[in-house]
Order: sequence, then structure tokens, then C-alpha cells
Amino acid sequence: MKFEEKEYPDYLFHYTSIENLALILKNKTIRFNSLIDVDDPDEIRTSDTEGIGKYCYCSCWTDKDESIPFWSMYTKNMHGVMIKMEVFPFNEHNETLAYYNGGQEFKTYIPKDLFSAKNLIVIPTVPFLRKLEYSDKKDIKVFDMLEKKDDGNYRFKDIGKIKTKAWSFQSEWRYSLFVLPYDYNDKNILINWSSERFGCYQYYYDVEINNKAFNNIEIVLGPKMSDGERILVESMCQKYAPNAKIINSKIKIK
Repeated sequence: MKFEEKEYPDYLFHYTSIENLALILKNKTIRFNSLIDVDDPDEIRTSDTEGIGKYCYCSCWTDKDESIPFWSMYTKNMHGVMIKMEVFPFNEHNETLAYYNGGQEFKTYIPKDLFSAKNLIVIPTVPFLRKLEYSDKKDIKVFDMLEKKDDGNYRFKDIGKIKTKAWSFQSEWRYSLFVLPYDYNDKNILINWSSERFGCYQYYYDVEINNKAFNNIEIVLGPKMSDGERILVESMCQKYAPNAKIINSKIKIK
């Protein structure tokens, strides 16, 4: 859905490897991975399920500019890159769903092919971009029961939104999709509640970057990047993203 711009920063930052940068530039897409593949193993759980979060697909960003912990954790020995992009860098379009908002048309960044897939159900009530919350309380929302309310609907909107305070240094923002497998013939949602690595049709979805955001992309080179690696990044940008701005890291480290 469309949100008020004032609620969000102008830009977000994403750390990745040179190999992943190559895929982003060549395919002009950002990968959304299932929560089963994020760094915190508790994120797929609720108090009454072990694995419902594996149906939440996220791309993880931060509002913090360069960070030594991020370079260390999310690039290979600080040889990767940090991508800076404007907020909501994806294509927006209109959709209608019979089971949402009374069938009224709404704006969304969720790819069209997910809405048209007969083996999937999109849950549009999960905000597309969320700033994560950090809490150590026992009643933390992510562990609340995924119970059915009076209207018979599950509450998915807080899954993938809460982490413990140990992760608060990340100041993380997430683009999120919540997609469930669906049996079109039997009209049944096929949920596997376990934490086992099965039950999804796939464990990632690639979402296309819009032209404006792609042309304004900035790429910060890791603090320990070699001259050869810099040449590789420059060559990739020259081929796939000639308008990209390449910047050296401000961090000096041995």
C-alpha cells in the first residue's frame, strides 16, 4: 500500500557482496529472502508456531550510514559494498483482491506476478516497509499467539517486525512480502507450521527496481576492497548501471 513519505527516511542502505551486487545490477532486482534464512533463528517463530515466519520474505536495510559492524557481518572481510538507494525503489501499481478491502483497488509494490499466481495467496495487510522494533519483554509481539480473531482472520502484520534488543545496533528497516502457498483446485491455504525447511514453493522472490531508483543508485566500496575488486565493480557498473555513483568508504581500517 502507499504510505506517507514523511514516515520514512529519504534513503536506505544495504550491505552485500560483490557477487550479489553483480546480480542486482545485471537483473535490476532486489532479492527478498524467507525469514528462515535471516541471521536471527527466532524470527520465524510465534508462541504457538515454530515456523510461520518462513512465509514472510524480506529485504533488509538500515537507515545508518557506514558501520564497522555491518561491514564485518555482511560483507566478506569488508571487501563487499554498501548500496544506497532512495526509499521504495520498486515499481508501484494498482491491484484488487476479492478478500481484501472489500475488493477496492489499492496501490502496492508487491510484484504483479505474485497476485496472478494460482498457487499463492498474497497477504496485503503486512506493511511493505517497516522499521523494526527491539524488545526483550516476554510479551514481545512476535511471540504472541497467531490466533484467529472474531472475524476469522489470522494476524500476520507483526511477523518479521520484532527483534530482541541485542540486534538494535542494526537500526533495521525491512521491505516485506507475506505469501502463502495455495491449492487453487481445493481452495485451501497450505501452511506448514514447522521450522523445517520445507512447505514453501520457493524461499526467495526477486523484485524489480524501478528506473529512477536504479539510475540514482550509489555504491560505497568496502574499506578493504582491493584495486582489482574496484575494477570489477567499475566494470559491472559501466555495463549494467552507467549512471551509478561509486564512492570510497570513509572508514580507514587495517
